[in-house]
Amino acid sequence: MRKILKKNTIDNIVLALYVLIMASASTIAHSDIYFSFFFVFLAIVFLYKKRKVDFFILIILFFWILINILSFEVNEGLSYTYTTFIGVTMKIFISYLMVKIVGESFFIKLLKFIFYLVIISMPFYIIDSLNPTFYSRMAAYLNFMTMPEQKMALGWYIYVYMHSGWASDVLDIGILRNSGFMWEPGAFSMILTFSLLYNFSINGFKWDKISFVFLIALITTFSTSGFLALIVILFAYSVKVGRKSHIYFILFLPVIVYIGLKIYDLDFISGKIDYYARTIDYHRTHTITGIERVNRFGILKYNFEQALSWPFGNGALDSLYLLRKYGVIYRGPNTFAGILYIWGFLGFILFPYFIYMFFRSYFRRSIFIPLSFTVALSFVLFSNPEQLRPIVYSIVFYYLIYLRKGKVRKSTLLNYDY
Repeated sequence: MRKILKKNTIDNIVLALYVLIMASASTIAHSDIYFSFFFVFLAIVFLYKKRKVDFFILIILFFWILINILSFEVNEGLSYTYTTFIGVTMKIFISYLMVKIVGESFFIKLLKFIFYLVIISMPFYIIDSLNPTFYSRMAAYLNFMTMPEQKMALGWYIYVYMHSGWASDVLDIGILRNSGFMWEPGAFSMILTFSLLYNFSINGFKWDKISFVFLIALITTFSTSGFLALIVILFAYSVKVGRKSHIYFILFLPVIVYIGLKIYDLDFISGKIDYYARTIDYHRTHTITGIERVNRFGILKYNFEQALSWPFGNGALDSLYLLRKYGVIYRGPNTFAGILYIWGFLGFILFPYFIYMFFRSYFRRSIFIPLSFTVALSFVLFSNPEQLRPIVYSIVFYYLIYLRKGKVRKSTLLNYDY
């Protein structure tokens, strides 16, 4: 019992750090000093638990170093420091340490961890929605670990909840968007979408109490990408049901299509997508940070141009091509654009492939369902910055370590009672 308690304690600490980093809402998560401390701590635990380094991680590390060396030669004249390279390297490979430390039950335990955080955060959101000015007045007392961007906007973060200082009302009807325990609503919708998809993966694509909790929380984010992902999930479910009952499918599919069209027609979805398409080249200076940004479509366009000029990835280095053509621009918010920038076209192809294979491992008799899950997750990743790299890299590492060779035991998948 003492050994089990000790093991679970270590796992819970690792998962708590994982969520803290992924939430990207605190000064701790943005501090290179703290991040270095976390990495060293996890490396010590990794060695203490006598985990073996997988051969594929050495191959990835080799290509990562090669990409940075070649990028340095191509972008000659740009400043480049070893500390920057080491910092980015740690941020990429820290997910590997976490997955290896927790083991094959990593995502099962993470799902439980997120489930309870969602449950805890919902009462905070309800109070926030009823009286947001009250929460704003509490900022001076609760923003001690809040990222500067939110702190300056009277937001605050206490690990289990983020009161956003700038998450706007939806359709001007006074409905506050829910950030949950993440740094903003879109990021919360991303982790909720993944949690919903993973829960479906381990329970055979069935709606249970866990799924409904994630669904309700996802709706409260009023996230464009989250709702688009939900349309894909509902459509995939209708097809899954239709395979068992054609009559039910004929009755059910029109309802799903109608709901999907109505959801897409909402102003914060179709209107927002149309706005992004029209302003793809528009440069906007953030009122709080002063950083010049382009939207989600724009950053993909710019990084695609960069990849055409140098298709092998820029690694941790800035792009001389983009600096000369567009000046200093924030890389986000688009995970796939970030992957294309860092890893080049090879990474841009492989990452979605590994995500698909991750879901395919749970639906071996189906191609359509894992493909639908990949599309749904891609929607929320497309709309969120590469800061959320832990979830993407964890999926890749987990697949390569456990799922690729079928190392996850059925007993592990079944042990997810709440």
